[in-house]
Amino acid sequence: QLKQDFFRETLRRMQMRLAELGYFKGEVNGDFGKDSAAALGAFQRDQNIAISGFPDQLTLFRLFY
Repeated sequence: QLKQDFFRETLRRMQMRLAELGYFKGEVNGDFGKDSAAALGAFQRDQNIAISGFPDQLTLFRLFY
């Protein structure tokens, strides 16, 4: 349960940051759906990161730092 809660909180913060940057327009809820994947993919494209739509280590680093 702790691992699941941690991952959900990471996703919620990711959505919040993507929304701040104008990529994410959906509800900030920690659920990883198609809107989150699309926003993340657009961010990856703009950062010249391989577009996976998945919150990998490099993507999260660039997003938060």
